[in-house]
Amino acid sequence: MNSSRDPFEDAFMKNLVAVGLGVIITYINGIFVFAFFRNPVFYTDTRYILYVHLIINDIIMLFLSVTLYVLSYALPSLNVAVCSFLLLLTATTSENTPLNLAAMALERYVAICKPLHHPQLCSVTRTYVLIGLIWLLTFAPALTDILIVLANEPVSVFSMSVICYSKNVYGSNQHLMKTITVEALYLSGVWMTLLFTYLKVFQAAKSATSDQMCDYMHTDRYQDCPEHHVTVNKDCSGVVPDCHGGTQNGSGSSSVTSPALVLVETTNESVCGGTVVRVKISVRMNSSRDPFEDAFMKNFVAVGLGVIITYINGIFVFAFFNNPVFYTDTRYILYVHLVINDIIMLFLSVTLHVLTYALPFVNVTVCSFLLLLASVTSENTPLNLAAMALERYVAICKPLHHPQLCSVNRAYILIGLIWLLTFIPALTDILIVLANQPISVFSTSIICYQKSLFGSNQHLIRSIIIEALYLSCVWMTLLFTYLKILQAAKAATSDQVSARKARNTVLLHGLQLLLCMLTYVTPLLNYFLLALFPKYKTIFMYIAYIVSNILPRLLSPLIYGVRDKKMYRYVRMYFICSVYNTKIKPKANEN
Repeated sequence: MNSSRDPFEDAFMKNLVAVGLGVIITYINGIFVFAFFRNPVFYTDTRYILYVHLIINDIIMLFLSVTLYVLSYALPSLNVAVCSFLLLLTATTSENTPLNLAAMALERYVAICKPLHHPQLCSVTRTYVLIGLIWLLTFAPALTDILIVLANEPVSVFSMSVICYSKNVYGSNQHLMKTITVEALYLSGVWMTLLFTYLKVFQAAKSATSDQMCDYMHTDRYQDCPEHHVTVNKDCSGVVPDCHGGTQNGSGSSSVTSPALVLVETTNESVCGGTVVRVKISVRMNSSRDPFEDAFMKNFVAVGLGVIITYINGIFVFAFFNNPVFYTDTRYILYVHLVINDIIMLFLSVTLHVLTYALPFVNVTVCSFLLLLASVTSENTPLNLAAMALERYVAICKPLHHPQLCSVNRAYILIGLIWLLTFIPALTDILIVLANQPISVFSTSIICYQKSLFGSNQHLIRSIIIEALYLSCVWMTLLFTYLKILQAAKAATSDQVSARKARNTVLLHGLQLLLCMLTYVTPLLNYFLLALFPKYKTIFMYIAYIVSNILPRLLSPLIYGVRDKKMYRYVRMYFICSVYNTKIKPKANEN
């Protein structure tokens, strides 16, 4: 027990700190709840109703958490019925929080993007119905835990005493699978909601910025920059500026711009029954935004890091293809595919970065091909990580079936399936462009950036659905394999060393996946950092590019190259340039 592990003084101080923090936080939260109920002005505002529900839920959850912690010292053996009730409430309030956050995000989305429908869609009555639905959605899975116990144990178990801990009462494989499934489902739904609402609100914010640009059009200042002409409505209603790409008019025709300054040149034309103005687009490329020295250094660092990381990754690929000992091992086949995919992705990323400075306007056909490959290789990484985690799970937990389930032929089929699963959604982006634009658009030139070519709402929805689906499946796979390998590591009959190494490998795959997901986080970080430090815009965006696109490509060789003895033994020889005069003989006991 906690009471037997800790001396009285340590146990007393731990409980004092836990209870003290609980009281302080509850007092602070309680003031907000008190303010809500004492001021009827909040009663009719959906945002505050959801907010105060979140606070009340946190107060209940905090009380239960501190209570269970203190009981583990003061009354370690607790009646199973009482313990089940406490764990039921704890699980319910814990799951309430992410669902409530998703509801609050949706309410903000409706308020910003659909203000005219907000009073109807987000009425007070519907808000309380939504809160009830949240409790129902979290209470049902928590109640399932008790039903599983009843299905596997006699009802007399509820009259016994137990250490009130979740795994003591709900420790079966059925509970584990239920927890993984429900939490992955709920969290993926919440992340999809947050990502969708963030992107929609962000679009609305960009539209507001575009309206400010339209006000600036009625000036007579000109810049000595490259010029492109487009036709727009005089009131700006027909122009849709994009900070990275096309400016589209009301008739559907488009012209490409970069971050630009729009200025009036001539008037007196009529298109589609509306008065229009001829405007001059003063295009400011990366090359004009950055001084030559800064642009040179940024490209030099990007290309330099790309060459260094590609060289390191290339050593591992060279070691694989020059040593047949790896050809029959599924683990190394999947690993070298991951490294080759990283090399391709890094090359495309650096190429696109350099092009924004050296050749900003690229043919749409060429740009589409580059973006297609970049998207496919980017999506390949998480799916490959999931495949590698599954291979480790089979190797540790089902070793007798490993040669059959993870054969070399099946590994290559799996790699082909990964490319197919990522190629089809990427190709869909091009098909959406063909559906909305004339085919002649592929003969024009454009700033080769994802949002320039694939910036419609259809592309946004496609991206959110596919990426949320793939990433949630990958996280479920990593969590499942990690827990199963952890169980195998605890078993007395398992290979403790191999199981521990496999468990750590899956954890590192999770870290690698988090780094891959930086591309989803950096836009949000850029939004806040640029608002706080607008003068350092290009610096923050460049650092975000390096951290999210280039540096994660170095993690693959570190996971296997440094930790795996077999691969490290070969790669080390190539690094010290003695491969041509040193004969390497694989050891029979290498894993």
